[in-house]
Amino acid sequence: MKPAPFTYQCPNSIPETIKLLQQTENAKILAGGQSLIPMLNLRYAIPDCLIDVSRIPDLTQITVSEGHVTLGAMVRQAVALADSRIAESLPCLTTALSHVGHLQTRSRGTVGGSLCHLDPAAELPLIALVYNARLVVEGPDGTRMIAAADWAMGYMMPALAPDEILVSVQFPRPHRAEGWGFSEFARRHGDFAIASAAVRLTVASGYIQKVIIGVGGLMEVPSRLTQLEESLIGLPADLDSDTFLTDTLAKCDVMEDAYYPAAFRRSVGAQLIKRALVSAFDRSESPA
Repeated sequence: MKPAPFTYQCPNSIPETIKLLQQTENAKILAGGQSLIPMLNLRYAIPDCLIDVSRIPDLTQITVSEGHVTLGAMVRQAVALADSRIAESLPCLTTALSHVGHLQTRSRGTVGGSLCHLDPAAELPLIALVYNARLVVEGPDGTRMIAAADWAMGYMMPALAPDEILVSVQFPRPHRAEGWGFSEFARRHGDFAIASAAVRLTVASGYIQKVIIGVGGLMEVPSRLTQLEESLIGLPADLDSDTFLTDTLAKCDVMEDAYYPAAFRRSVGAQLIKRALVSAFDRSESPA
């Protein structure tokens, strides 16, 4: 199939983009196009106008400061993956990026495109959630910051108004003593994840002091398992967590389809969380 007819605009600035969004009722922003173009060809998406933001230099910057790692919305996934500053400051993000598609798709796909497409199986929205990232959005009323926890309004529905554009995403840099883990299961490397898990862990004297656990591919949006987090605080870091995982995921409204029933996703998700917890514990530095 071929796309339905549409007009094409290629602005050179963020204000120009916002003006085009205001003037066009049914417009779509084209970033890397790795999700949007197939949707156009299948006519799952039928916009009146495509606004290509690839010529806006302000959207391609990567900034690593003492407190944050900031990625512009048009930073290519391959560029972010190859950046040594990100690998040093936020290694969990680098690891997650290595699971995103293949070299060809990462060379075109963008950080902002993945966050705005908001596929439940996507790695970047999950990492943004677990690391309490803030998404910087600009529109006719100015700039606003959206916490990653508030970004997903529903299935593939970002908290973005029709006349707003995602400009960048800010990740707070974690403490060096904090451990992290990321685990994903897909039929083949580069396929959409059936399930994924990301964990941040702080250990004191062998006991869990702080833990953040997020999962992707299980629910309609990337989700934190706050009840599981609370139940693990104060317990030995090397505790067998199977019972906690089983009880927690049994209460979750897990997606299912013709290929992967909810029970299978729960089972896979539990094992991925366990692996991520073990990895996070191994990487954590317990104070003496």
